[in-house]
Amino acid sequence: MPKNQAQSGSDPVEGTRRGGALRALETALERAAAGVVRWLRRHALDIAAGVAVVGGLLLLYAETLDLYRIVTPGGATSNAAGSIQTGADQHSWALGVIGVVIGTAALLARWTRQRLPAWAAVALAVLALGIVLIADLPDVTSSGVTTEIETGEAQPEAGFWTELVGALAALGGAAGLAWGLSRGAAARRRRR
Repeated sequence: MPKNQAQSGSDPVEGTRRGGALRALETALERAAAGVVRWLRRHALDIAAGVAVVGGLLLLYAETLDLYRIVTPGGATSNAAGSIQTGADQHSWALGVIGVVIGTAALLARWTRQRLPAWAAVALAVLALGIVLIADLPDVTSSGVTTEIETGEAQPEAGFWTELVGALAALGGAAGLAWGLSRGAAARRRRR
């Protein structure tokens, strides 16, 4: 082999080996991806139900966390009454109850393959998201006078973000479950 060919790495045999190895790797990746897609299709309803249950549990957990905190311009937490609000203080455990019912409805829908509990979970998840965005969001982003002499600004805490993620997860999981069950029912009707 000439010296310049060895230095440039243009050995035709080596190029053929690399091309074959790349094709083998590509084939293996395609097979693995196809296997993952088949697994996801086979377990889509289980995954959707699981996501809805986790979303419901996050809604319940968010009730125990601080929703927002009023901070003065100096950066300290305000001394005014109600300066730190938990989710339970804000809505009297309503999101916790909704979260438990969403999780229960999602499991019931999955086990019985009935669409009605799945659609009920969707409706409750929409309600939970509405509470988060319509009732809580203005409170966690408000600012103004907290007492006669003190001003402050609300800052969202972990409870707000947890309930937001929980509501979105519950809605996504419940909607996926309801859609999948509705699609399965339509396919069964067509076969009859």
